[in-house]
Amino acid sequence: MGYVSKGWNDPGVRVGDLLYIDSAHSELLKNNIYQMLNVCAGQGISFFFKPSKDNKIEIELWTPLYLDALTVKGLTDALKSLNLCREKLYELCPFARL
Repeated sequence: MGYVSKGWNDPGVRVGDLLYIDSAHSELLKNNIYQMLNVCAGQGISFFFKPSKDNKIEIELWTPLYLDALTVKGLTDALKSLNLCREKLYELCPFARL
């Protein structure tokens, strides 16, 4: 699960995860957007949607880690938050589980 990325001038790293859902479920996604926002924001997780290949919608979940160096604890905490957010999103939108 997840990825770690760093931009050239970023002060830290970004830890994230990608979910793909069929675009046929876009209404369910729209109907749950505020609940999704509350779930993710409560864990310090941001998200955005964009069209993907094969008639899918990509949901990117991510959180920044503003540290001088990436630590095991920082990465573990970020992944726990991502996983909790992902599990709660699955309860709202069961089609999002990979």
